[in-house]
Amino acid sequence: MKLLRFIRLVRYRFFVVAGALPYVLGAAIAVYHAVPFNLTFFLFGLLGMVLAFAGVEVFNEYFEPNDRLFSENKFWLGLACFALALPIGIYLTLKTGILVIILAFLGFLIAFFYVGPPLRLIYRGLGEIAIFLAYGPLMVLGSYYIQSVKVDAAVIFSSLIPGTLILSLAILNEIPDYYQDILAGKRNIVVRLGREKGAALYMTILLSSYALIILGVAIKVLPWLSLLAWLSLPLALKASLLVRRYYDQPIKLLPAVNNTALSYLAVNTTLIIILF
Repeated sequence: MKLLRFIRLVRYRFFVVAGALPYVLGAAIAVYHAVPFNLTFFLFGLLGMVLAFAGVEVFNEYFEPNDRLFSENKFWLGLACFALALPIGIYLTLKTGILVIILAFLGFLIAFFYVGPPLRLIYRGLGEIAIFLAYGPLMVLGSYYIQSVKVDAAVIFSSLIPGTLILSLAILNEIPDYYQDILAGKRNIVVRLGREKGAALYMTILLSSYALIILGVAIKVLPWLSLLAWLSLPLALKASLLVRRYYDQPIKLLPAVNNTALSYLAVNTTLIIILF
């Protein structure tokens, strides 16, 4: 029973939506660039990613508990997750290069200080940047690097697509929590801008993700079939219209959150299939 409760604590569904997809995308980009696919490295990296994100969720629960589950042991449980991921990072570093452990260490710092003292990034208006980096460039670049042992402008550009998509979702989730975040002292983007301007920023970032796909095709970073990801644009447009209309009515924003998450899922999955 404790295992099941732990799985619920780390929100395993979030791994699929936000964690695994950019990781797989990085490997797909490497394959598209004619890099031989190394299944062993891929699976070790995937395991390390799962452990790291488990540690992230446990740290979040420790510093901002929603319940008393493992209340005394959450900190050590989070450290244990990262400790288990460390040998994987060292192994992949020895097999590929130093950038693996550098990216992993940056990811750990973001995970710990997202809500952890003394930085508490989410309280200083830096939480959104942390999410963008963790679920976009860091994840895609790390996966790409362990396959290709290099980083180039093409993969950096491509990593912006999942990064901006998840950033839009993060901003959207802040809109219904506006007053609670003010009371909690969180100076996130929506608190700083207000809900109306926050809604406008959300729409701009979400739609810019689709613009990046067109730009990627135009500069030949992505194949033209990547434009199929635009088939999910109606989801993004519907979400944007809902947020524009109901930014001050939190209960009516749930469909917008769902559509944004589906857009994230659809765009990344489409790109992965095409690139692989």
